[in-house]
Amino acid sequence: MRRSIAVLLCLGVLGCGGGGGGGAGPRVAQRASPLVVAAGLAPLAPAPDRTFADRLDLGRLGLPDVDAVYDATTPAGEPFRFEVLSAAPGNTGPVSVSVAHAETGGVAPSGGPESLLDAGIIPSAPAATSRGLWFDSHGDGFARIGISGRIEEEQVLVLAAESGEGTATAVIRLGIGEPSPINLSEQSAGDYPGLLETRALYSSDSPMFGLPTVAVSGNRTSIVCYEGDRGDRGNYARYELRLQHDRALDAVTGGTSEEASPDSGNWRDHEISSPSRAHGA
Repeated sequence: MRRSIAVLLCLGVLGCGGGGGGGAGPRVAQRASPLVVAAGLAPLAPAPDRTFADRLDLGRLGLPDVDAVYDATTPAGEPFRFEVLSAAPGNTGPVSVSVAHAETGGVAPSGGPESLLDAGIIPSAPAATSRGLWFDSHGDGFARIGISGRIEEEQVLVLAAESGEGTATAVIRLGIGEPSPINLSEQSAGDYPGLLETRALYSSDSPMFGLPTVAVSGNRTSIVCYEGDRGDRGNYARYELRLQHDRALDAVTGGTSEEASPDSGNWRDHEISSPSRAHGA
């Protein structure tokens, strides 16, 4: 079976978020935040009105308050997706991103993260764990949680990120209403909702191909993945394949080196660091 790399060429999503004022109750001073909420690979802007967040029982989740509030709408039953991301300083060191279910239909849910599934919300992330009422994703230098699904009534989620920069928190309300940037139909008109652009850089017939990791910096997209011997499909030796795409020149360069370690299976992943944006697959 032919397998190919379809590379996502995108704008950066890691940036700073800030909270808005308004409403009664305790407030945390504004500060730079390592927490980013993005839809369609573009950061969402915090909502100017955080009144709806004042009614939430944040103490149930172990929080005194949140730094930022986001407000998005989706038609009932329509698919949506957005990302919660954080990066550690220098793209190195422990970092985590978390989500908890604050309200479903105006009522605090019972149980832990499984209540998200009951409401039609699916969190997905590498290195995911549950921690009481929270769904966590842990990483080295970078962490993310993808949140997708279809809902029939208003949902409110609490988000948190922790790294060497400190801890940042946010609330996002998913209301029933008009399509917004979180809806897949609004993110792309292509054949693959949510993708802005695709470009096939390499195709392989080897069963050893896989585990690509992608980093984007300016016009350059770098990829590291495993490759095998296309002339000998029974050969289990693997190679580390490195590719780089220059978007301005539409040129692809690359090289390989033999993977000398005796490991087998698909447990080993790759990591790439770029000055701006990195995505692990």
